[in-house]
Amino acid sequence: MGTRRLGQLPWAVGPGVATSSRVEAFVQEGRGYRSYMTLLALGTRRRTLALLVLLATGLGLWELLRSDLGSLQAEEPPAPARPSPFVPSAERGYRWLTSKAYVPSSIRQADVDQLWQAWPEALKAEAGQATPERRRELTWARYGITPRPGEPDKPLQYVVDEQGRWSMSCLACHGGQV
Repeated sequence: MGTRRLGQLPWAVGPGVATSSRVEAFVQEGRGYRSYMTLLALGTRRRTLALLVLLATGLGLWELLRSDLGSLQAEEPPAPARPSPFVPSAERGYRWLTSKAYVPSSIRQADVDQLWQAWPEALKAEAGQATPERRRELTWARYGITPRPGEPDKPLQYVVDEQGRWSMSCLACHGGQV
């Protein structure tokens, strides 16, 4: 196999591993690299066994502590300070999507009300003579905005706050009509 110098031996030196002087002594005594690796493996087995014993002891202590802590707990959990009514998750999710803005507002109600003025002449003339409600219907139809079920004056895809700011919601991509 040839003589190896200490810098050529492929192992780490650190806590729990033989020091370089011990490795050098193995090489100088002629016992070589294989003898050292065998000794290292025996040490690893001992460390593994010690770790398993500590782990088992720790688990036993955990069970003991857990059983003692169980006796310290109150017999009945305290009643909630304010009972909340159960709301099914679909209703709760819809309420959050239509009432909470998750992104900054991108358009104002006043801007939406004026969009018709940038349309081609034929559509612009029709929108100019229409009532505000009909103009809203034309605008929403042109831009693919659908009214909320039960609230036809509010858009499904946007959250509109008290100041008239429109914030896009998840339903802008994941809701609407085909």
